[in-house]
Amino acid sequence: VVSTQSTGDSFMSHMSIDLPATFRVVNSRGDSIPLNNIMKEQHFSKLEGVMIEGEPCPIPQNIPWYPGELAWQINMSRPMLRHSEELFSLHQFLVSEVERGSIARQEAVSMIPPLVLDVKPHHTVLDMCAAPGSKTLQLLEALHAEGPHPSGLVIANDGDNKRCYMLVTQTKRFNSLAFMITNEDATRFPNVKVFNDKGKLVSLKYDRILCDVPCTGDGTLRKNYAIWKKWYQGQALGIHKLQRRILLRAMDMLAEGGRIVYSTCSLNPIENEATVLSALRDRPQFRLVPSEGFLPELKRRPGLTTWKVMHNTGTWYEKFEDVKEPKHLKSISPTMFPTDAEMYHLDRCMRVYPHDQNTGGFFICVIEREETPQEPVTKLEGAEAKTEDNTGEVSKSGDTFSDNIHKNTNVLVDKMTWKTYHGTEKIPISFRTQTPNVSK
Repeated sequence: VVSTQSTGDSFMSHMSIDLPATFRVVNSRGDSIPLNNIMKEQHFSKLEGVMIEGEPCPIPQNIPWYPGELAWQINMSRPMLRHSEELFSLHQFLVSEVERGSIARQEAVSMIPPLVLDVKPHHTVLDMCAAPGSKTLQLLEALHAEGPHPSGLVIANDGDNKRCYMLVTQTKRFNSLAFMITNEDATRFPNVKVFNDKGKLVSLKYDRILCDVPCTGDGTLRKNYAIWKKWYQGQALGIHKLQRRILLRAMDMLAEGGRIVYSTCSLNPIENEATVLSALRDRPQFRLVPSEGFLPELKRRPGLTTWKVMHNTGTWYEKFEDVKEPKHLKSISPTMFPTDAEMYHLDRCMRVYPHDQNTGGFFICVIEREETPQEPVTKLEGAEAKTEDNTGEVSKSGDTFSDNIHKNTNVLVDKMTWKTYHGTEKIPISFRTQTPNVSK
């Protein structure tokens, strides 16, 4: 992961200290700039000259790469921020604004994937592993950047039923009509059927897909201390196959010219570059996008192009052909190795290290699907959605797909009927009909 002893020492020293508290102003209301000014003038300025346990009180600093100077970092852990008498007024202000939905508490590196996804108001967006929802909220902000009634749509999915309700809590203050929460296995996310301009029933293709996939979380060691004791290499070997299936499913649902952002809070190449490389080999119409143009002030390292694979026993392998032990073959697969890596520009991936800008560890890459001279990709604007009631009768409507989500209790997804349960008045949640004990 790191190339020199001095860099490794700096890396480990940062991993062993608390992660700074970070937050951002939600950029969806007209009061984001005035609120930002109030924080600086009425709260941050009062901390100058204040001493905490004999040391100068840390002043919140702007995160330089976040657009609009709306994200902040204070070099103090969240527990210290909560319990410091000197920071009581600032903490109370932040808590009240979080409750109001004007401020979001979010780790700095977690803010990166939605920014580089580059969502526009007309885009159809899918967040495949959305809970707890901080990134989903950013996607909604981007969708509503030009007003309260975008023509696009955000679908936030999570495979865990309970975590779907965490999504409701995180996003309900946004009160968006162009938003839907689904409870589905991301590796088998169903096709949504819509009518295109020619009246033909086709699968909906997404302009933007966020794949912030489940991972071992070794990049979060600064805040999740339990990982220090629980982490072992076998976790990455096991979760690699799941991550790969999720990414491949996202590729299959992406519209031509569309964009996927794949990200993890891990620094293990088995979960990152190996997953991306194996997916690119299987889907030749996709390519990695150079990262230099994204967030110029963000310090990042290029993706790895060489790595070894380690088994739980501590045995290292440079290529799959070297794996002879039958027990090792059960957990190590050919997709984990850097075969032909030089052909796929893995250096275009982004690695964010804790010692570069005092953050957590993170991996991000941007993948685009190349356009080919075929029929136009189905868009939501003016599209007709096919709906099916409990009797199996099919109806058509001239409304947009987003409108149909709110007018109908069932949406045709392949050949499966989904029911819509309302977590809040304007945020529908879709579950399979076999989901037990779910009530409105």
